[in-house]
Amino acid sequence: MGLFDMFKSGNGEVKTPQYSPEELKYREGLLIAEIHNEFDTAQDRLLQEAEYIIASTKVPKGGKVAEKADRLRALGFIRTQDVEHHNNQQLRQAKRVETKEFADLIKSYKFKYPFQKFLTEDELERICEKYNLVHAPVTAYIKTVPDSNLLDIERAKPLDEDDVLDQLF
Repeated sequence: MGLFDMFKSGNGEVKTPQYSPEELKYREGLLIAEIHNEFDTAQDRLLQEAEYIIASTKVPKGGKVAEKADRLRALGFIRTQDVEHHNNQQLRQAKRVETKEFADLIKSYKFKYPFQKFLTEDELERICEKYNLVHAPVTAYIKTVPDSNLLDIERAKPLDEDDVLDQLF
């Protein structure tokens, strides 16, 4: 159940339940805790997903299939089942290597920056869409920042220059 639970009355009319201020505050607190949990566990979800992909995409190396595919390709038979199968294996292997690099990066960040959370832009978009949130650069923020939050931000350890990525995979 979400913060603004809807239900139908006996005549099919949709009504929003009325909550006392205390219950509304309690429900808002639960929602905020749920959102924080989504962000706090994002890197673990990403790592788990990456490890699943790595485990499920093991591809046999080379062999006679690769050799035959190369021979067929050299003669112009680029749409045969053997060539297509080998191409698919190569794509899966490339995805596996890329995913392993990503998983290693997450593990490295978790070790080097244990008190910071990392997530991809795709994961950020997923969470924001799920909870109807928006994200923007801090320059767009116009409200007041509480002192405790400001202190937390100031104390956060910035990434080392060689850990900053222009684009992630």
